[in-house]
Amino acid sequence: LARQTDACGKVLGGVGDAKRGTPGFVAPELYDNSGHPVTTSADIYALGALLYSLLTLSSPLAGYELNDILAKCAEGKVPPPSAAVPEYWSVPSALEAVAMKAMAPDPKDRYASVNELKNEIVAFMNGYAPMAEQANSLKKFELFILRHYAKIIIAMLTLMVISLLVILRQLV
Repeated sequence: LARQTDACGKVLGGVGDAKRGTPGFVAPELYDNSGHPVTTSADIYALGALLYSLLTLSSPLAGYELNDILAKCAEGKVPPPSAAVPEYWSVPSALEAVAMKAMAPDPKDRYASVNELKNEIVAFMNGYAPMAEQANSLKKFELFILRHYAKIIIAMLTLMVISLLVILRQLV
């Protein structure tokens, strides 16, 4: 998606002013005629849209008319994944935050690199809160418990057995 530009910002190897790409997956700056250079942040946007699709099983702007889709693409207005699924469908808030950061209307608000986006997804998969989620201490503690559940149970059982042995020893 991202295009190479020369030192003056002129697109190298482009095809006129044609808008190319799947609406909903194309970054807003690709619809902008202001002449701002398109960078790899457009690719980050597309990856965020792909994550959005995986979370909702539909494109980011499914259900809208073509003119509305094009207007929303140009403005970067995409509803959050949780608003695009039925009530019985649960979208993890952490992944929703990651997708929405990757699809931020302003390229400066998106992830700086694909590696940074990947690290956020890996953090979620490993039971940590991604930075985009801005999780509070309680959420982080909950994730800690879930990551170490078996160890915590074993430690609690060990303490119970030791306590029981101490009590029995005092009775004898």
